[in-house]
This record gives sequence, structure tokens and C-alpha cells, in this order.
Amino acid sequence: MEKTGHLIFSIGGKKFASLTSFTFSDFGDMRMGYNQSPAYTTFGLRTFYVERINGSDSMIINPDQHIQKLSGYSQYDIMQKFLFKQNDKVTHLLNLQYSTSSNINRL
Repeated sequence: MEKTGHLIFSIGGKKFASLTSFTFSDFGDMRMGYNQSPAYTTFGLRTFYVERINGSDSMIINPDQHIQKLSGYSQYDIMQKFLFKQNDKVTHLLNLQYSTSSNINRL
């Protein structure tokens, strides 16, 4: 259940260039496959998940055992690059990057 969007903008001339990139990703809860070995029919199933309620961990029954509840998260990535050509032998490049994600629950 991943959704990702990416935007990029660049401009350049003989001495100067700029590139801006922005990415947003939203990852839903992980889902395991339904094809399991007959010898291990319950392997990997998540029968419960943990939620923090009133400062204590509480075990909650998982309505869909094939989904790892609370494993989803979102993420932003921003990149900015500048290039300056001082002359034929000297080029300066500045690269700035920022990345952040939402809180990622412990499983």
C-alpha cells in the first residue's frame, strides 16, 4: 500500500545550474502473503499487536492476522544542488539534503 510522489525541477546556463528534488512516500502497514507451507500454517501470522494505552503496553487482537498493524509510516526527502563553473578548470558544487519520517512504531 505504498504511495510515492516525486517532483524535480532543474535549470542551467553556461556558468550556473540548479536542481531541486522533492519526494513524499507513504508506506501502509506490511502485509504477509497467503501462500504458506502446510507444515507451518501459522508461521508469521500476527494474532495481536501492541498499543500504548494510559502509559502501559496493551495487547490488542488483530482482526487481520496477515497485516502487521502499526508498521506503516511516511517520509519526506528534499535535495537541492547548485553548480557554479568559475572557469574551465574550476567548478563548485553544493549539495544539500534533508530527509525525515513520521514516528515508526516498534513491532
